[in-house]
Amino acid sequence: MSSTLKSACAAVLALFSLPAATWAAPVTSTIYITVDNGVTNAIRTLNPLTGQFTLTCVFATLRGQVFASLTVGNAGTIYGASTNGNLYTVTTNGTATQLGTVSFASPGYFGLAYTGDGFVADNDASAPFPLYAINSSGTISSTIGQMLPSGYNNSGSLVYGPGNNLYLTASTGPAFPPNLYSVNTSTGAATLIGGLGTNLLVLAYDGSTLFGVDGSVTSNIPVYSINTTTGVATPVSTISGLPAGWEVDSAAAVPEPASLSLLAASGLLLLRRRRPSPN
Repeated sequence: MSSTLKSACAAVLALFSLPAATWAAPVTSTIYITVDNGVTNAIRTLNPLTGQFTLTCVFATLRGQVFASLTVGNAGTIYGASTNGNLYTVTTNGTATQLGTVSFASPGYFGLAYTGDGFVADNDASAPFPLYAINSSGTISSTIGQMLPSGYNNSGSLVYGPGNNLYLTASTGPAFPPNLYSVNTSTGAATLIGGLGTNLLVLAYDGSTLFGVDGSVTSNIPVYSINTTTGVATPVSTISGLPAGWEVDSAAAVPEPASLSLLAASGLLLLRRRRPSPN
């Protein structure tokens, strides 16, 4: 074995001998959450693994309104769907600018997810819950199909997660345990994955893990990681720093450059065998 290959093997063995904590799944995006206390609507960043969140800004407009959902489009643009029934582009300095003319009647939007060339959305104005398609400029909407039968209690969260699948949380009523569903974006039909074992959750996918935040409580708010095969939600942290009386309304993850790309590239370079030098 050449000295170059021996060095490469040693490097790979060293990587695999790192402590387990080193291999914990990294948060590959910045997660933003919107919160409200019945009067003020604010946007904050959340570290889901520790529960720590940081105030970014209070919205100067939309007082008394709630962003029922957030989603992220090209170049990290944040879009919000408000309970006033309108779409907005959202900045982290507290500016919300209405996008297009598509509007849903009260209680407005429940869920919103960016598709790459537009949005899918749902609302609770007319059960059974339909899935809608909206163009990227927010000017045209159409019904894709029915997600769930009448009688379901929909959290409104729609998020693209592992495998680019669309996920939804819902239950058959306040007294029934919530479930995780996958949604067929061609037909709108929601398919049961499994029980969350929690309250209904606000969803966010950071590129590695599907997280859920309990939006039904105003203190000791738990954050969960969700198994997208079984639907089971496992607690990972409790939100800290949010005053009592505030609740989480929506969440979205803004991608960051992959932190492991340089390490991966270095590993590949190590494993490449150099062409032998001429004698």
